Amino acid sequence: MNGMEHYDNRLRALENDVHAIKGAVDWAKVAFAILATVTLGGMGILISLNLFLSSKVGGISDKISEEFRAQRLEQAAQISSVANAITATKQQAPQVILVPAPKNATPPQAEKRGP
Repeated sequence: MNGMEHYDNRLRALENDVHAIKGAVDWAKVAFAILATVTLGGMGILISLNLFLSSKVGGISDKISEEFRAQRLEQAAQISSVANAITATKQQAPQVILVPAPKNATPPQAEKRGP
């Protein structure tokens, strides 16, 4: 009977080890479920933030492109007016005003200085 008790003790030890492993697997399942829940929740939050921010950025980019278009038009108008002014000054003939010499003009005499 001594041999039978030895096998019973080994069998009980094996059953205890299997039971411990099953308990560890159950805890691993719980930990994995918690990890999956947190990961999916975080992804959901990130996706919703991405959608929210992309809609705001889209609106801002439309406003920026409209502002840049207005600035380009204003600069084009300013450049055109400067170019027209430069062209207008180059097309005018220089003005020469002739002034007649005075008829009774006497040449200026040099002053004499004493020694």
